[in-house]
Amino acid sequence: MGIAGDIAVVVVAAFAGGWLAQRLGQPLILGYILAGIAIGPYTGGVTLSDPQQIEHLAEIGVALLLFALGLEFSLRELVAVGRVALLGTPLQVALAALLGFAIGRLLGWPGPAAAWLGGAAALSSTLVVLKVLAASGETDTRPGRIMIGMLIMQDLLAVPMLILLPRLGDLAGGAAALGIVALRGVVLVALLVYVGGRIIPRLMAQIGRWQSRELFLVAVTAIGLGVAYGTWRAGLSFAFGAFLAGLVIGESVYSHQALGDILPLRDIFGMLFFVSVGMLIDPAFVLSNLGTIVAAAAAIMVGKCVAVWLAVRGAGHPASVAVPCALGLCGLGEFSFVFVREGVHHGMLTAEHAALALSVTVLSMVATPQLMSAAPLLVRRLHPGGPSWRDTLAAPPPAGAPPHVVVLGLGRVGGHIADVLDSLAVPYVAVDIDPDRVAAAHAAGRRAIFGDAASPTVLAAAGIADARVVVAALSSAAAVRSIASTVLAKHPGLPVVARAMGVQELDDLRELGVDHVVQPEYEGSVAMVRAALEILDVPDAVVDAQADEVHEALYGGIGMDANATPAP
Repeated sequence: MGIAGDIAVVVVAAFAGGWLAQRLGQPLILGYILAGIAIGPYTGGVTLSDPQQIEHLAEIGVALLLFALGLEFSLRELVAVGRVALLGTPLQVALAALLGFAIGRLLGWPGPAAAWLGGAAALSSTLVVLKVLAASGETDTRPGRIMIGMLIMQDLLAVPMLILLPRLGDLAGGAAALGIVALRGVVLVALLVYVGGRIIPRLMAQIGRWQSRELFLVAVTAIGLGVAYGTWRAGLSFAFGAFLAGLVIGESVYSHQALGDILPLRDIFGMLFFVSVGMLIDPAFVLSNLGTIVAAAAAIMVGKCVAVWLAVRGAGHPASVAVPCALGLCGLGEFSFVFVREGVHHGMLTAEHAALALSVTVLSMVATPQLMSAAPLLVRRLHPGGPSWRDTLAAPPPAGAPPHVVVLGLGRVGGHIADVLDSLAVPYVAVDIDPDRVAAAHAAGRRAIFGDAASPTVLAAAGIADARVVVAALSSAAAVRSIASTVLAKHPGLPVVARAMGVQELDDLRELGVDHVVQPEYEGSVAMVRAALEILDVPDAVVDAQADEVHEALYGGIGMDANATPAP
């Protein structure tokens, strides 16, 4: 079946490896790499017809990962870690490259081959580090932000290194080529920031008005990969271009929905990357050269730990921040594979050199998640009796109090609810899929987020974890059920006020655990009973009692007082 059959084999193997890793309490990354070894060309079992095609698809995983990172990572946050990223990273890369060169020479490699090993050793794994940070919830911590900034800078530094290394005998020609690429890069980045910052939000607004989730996803993916392709054509990193595209969309109101849509694609293509890494491993070669591989990997990782430590500490950060950064960035990364491939292509690395470098790279990538998980314990050992891990490393909390109410939908009902909350000075965040409603809310000074209210990413951006009540003011029964299921699965004690368009939907919401349901026909019945009794001059106390009795009979024990308002 060609590529279709290969993808089927990869996905099934990845699922088996991921399931095993999850049962053993290990990162999914390790399971994916083991799956790649199992279906690789060296094991003699099920193999792929064209493994190189999977490797090409895996490159998209790195780009999508950095694209999603750009959506979350604002320019303000990038500037905040600029000192260590801009000044510390070149120092770290230079020290690690010199270390890799020295190890290559100790192994008896010729100078050019050792230089390529130095280039491979200088860079860390963006994909591994970001996966581990996301899984542990440490992306927004101070060391998390520093590591991300340094990884981005490493990706930028990889470009001049890949230009200069093939021209070790002609550095003047390499410098000229580097200057041309740098000029192209500056022009391209300027165009993207200036033109893209004006055109892309307008394009996203138009697509948002059509309310086509499918077209929105295609548009987001096209922008991310399209810009990445443009930067690659200009001689820059494909992944760096994707990050720039994410930054541009991330500064718009469409960032949360874009992130929610792109995450499944990112995870699938990221899985392909790690499986492709496992496919590079020859178990027989590893066993026959195990001592050399382990010694080289250990020497490089220890040296990189020291280099990152010096860079972070030199930027003025405490040891409790430098420790997790050093452990996270001590391994080799996906660009190391590029260096090895280019070294072989230019005839400077033999097949044996390449096999050893690849084995060292994969071993360090496997060890990185384990080292990162050990960082909290090491910090506590170094600072006994000091602040807790999260108190020490967490980024400063965002300015402003968290929202008390999350209003989903800004139609007529949601708009009236927002008006009441405004009049009572109750803080809230509104979510709507209509960009015009969101723009009108912003113009009125309201906090509003564009996106599908059923998306966990959008709900998280609305502050669902800190909300006191969620009001689902939507007319779509399917959307309300999906929202209720998503919210209550993660926050079972959170009150949800939902609108049920029919009696069956009321029962469905009750089964989901929603205990505040408003059914328009039932509410109309209660209002009509109240109006008729008031015309007959029935005493107010009797009117209230009868209305409550009808309300109780209709709802069967669940519901919400129509006149009640969430307390501030």
